[in-house]
Amino acid sequence: MSRISLQEQYDNKDVIQQIKKVKDEISSATETAIQALGEVGTALYNSTEALSAANTAKATADAMKTTVDEHSTAIAQLEIEAEQALTDANDAFDQASITQTAEAATITMTRGTGSQEQIPFPIASSVQTGMMNAQTYAGIVNLTARVDKLEASKTVFYVTFSSSSPTDSELTSLFTTVSGRAPVAGDYLTDIAKSLTYGYNGTNWIKVETSADIPVFTAESPGLIKGSTLDGTVAAETDGTGSVNGWDNVKTTLSNHTESIGTIQSSLSTVEGEVAGLTADLTTKNDKLDAVTISLTVEGWDASAKTQTVVVHNVTTDNIVWVSPAPASFDAYGQAGIRATAQGDGNITFTCTNVPTEAISVEVVA
Repeated sequence: MSRISLQEQYDNKDVIQQIKKVKDEISSATETAIQALGEVGTALYNSTEALSAANTAKATADAMKTTVDEHSTAIAQLEIEAEQALTDANDAFDQASITQTAEAATITMTRGTGSQEQIPFPIASSVQTGMMNAQTYAGIVNLTARVDKLEASKTVFYVTFSSSSPTDSELTSLFTTVSGRAPVAGDYLTDIAKSLTYGYNGTNWIKVETSADIPVFTAESPGLIKGSTLDGTVAAETDGTGSVNGWDNVKTTLSNHTESIGTIQSSLSTVEGEVAGLTADLTTKNDKLDAVTISLTVEGWDASAKTQTVVVHNVTTDNIVWVSPAPASFDAYGQAGIRATAQGDGNITFTCTNVPTEAISVEVVA
């Protein structure tokens, strides 16, 4: 800037006035500017706080964004788990019902999808746990009624007393052992060997002074069978069953002789064949046998040789011949001492001790 001299200022007083005016305006403007600068400073200060707040807000927003991102991931996982849970829920059973008949019962389970599964209940048996069907229940009820009826009736058990004067406790123990239950009124214990009978009145055992007629097993009637130790007889076992004495020895002997028996059976088969053949031959020969009655006349005897030869058909020198006196000549035949002594082709020679005085009838089979 050029310096202005006083003369110039004087010469240019209007200019000075203008300069003053400008100066005043500058001063005014400066004050205004200073005031504005102060306001700007205040504003700048406020802006700094605002910037700090903005940074804090940004940090908070960033943290919130991170949280939102994490929550978004969690929400996505929850959606997956919810879908799986829905699938599981639809596949799960939401209701069940039971149907039953007289034979069995079945549980029907329905899934959320509507599909069903049926599972039968197991029926109780001697080898598995299960439920009871109607027939078994009815059988137990009926059996219980029958047992009650039997227990209320007179029941006699045949036992052996330890002495001739058993105590109540001994009798109760013995009865429970043989019957499998506690005694009730009307039950009896009898020892046949000791001829003792005790009856239970519901509280005590009372000796019965009457004899019990126990029939013994016979071929005509049922009854008690006595045991024995002899081979082939029945032996009483400790468990109440019976066995045949010597049976094990018989089985062992049979087992040891199985081969011999087989040989004998084979021989018997051969003999049976031979017998069958002989029977056939005998049948054939029987068909050829002929029975005739001949007469030994008085005149036909040779007095010196005491022989008589007669004609008999079917007789040969070597076939079998049966000779017997006819019933009417039996005594005379024997008194004369007649016998057949020779046979030829078509004839038989008889010899006597005493020549008979009457005709003798003889039956010949040849």
